[in-house]
Amino acid sequence: GTAVAPPGGGGASTADLLAAETAAYDQAKPVFDKYCAGCHAQGGPKATDKTLAHLDITSYPFGGHHVATMGPTIKHVLGIDGSKPIMPKNAPGSVQGDELALVASWAAAWQAADDAGAHPEVDADHDHDEDVDEH
Repeated sequence: GTAVAPPGGGGASTADLLAAETAAYDQAKPVFDKYCAGCHAQGGPKATDKTLAHLDITSYPFGGHHVATMGPTIKHVLGIDGSKPIMPKNAPGSVQGDELALVASWAAAWQAADDAGAHPEVDADHDHDEDVDEH
């Protein structure tokens, strides 16, 4: 389809979009820390190799093998996309109101950056521990 120009006229650069995404993440970080870090940050009380392999929020951008679809994946597990929330595992649906809105804003900013090609290409099928940093 045709790309929708970002608000404010003129094409936002990928750098601008990544900056907006990072700013939105900074706003949402307390929510991630509160609800997600217990299982999805290194050193979290319930973090395991398996939970971290799926999603690792220890640093930003996040790691884990959902990184290529991070925005929609997090929207889905929290029910932002209209589905039944399945996270946090111990209390699905507990992220609500203003906190959920902050995550939704981050996901939208992530999506805008992704749509513009601002994120590095990731092989979504990686299930092993190879360092994918190819700089």
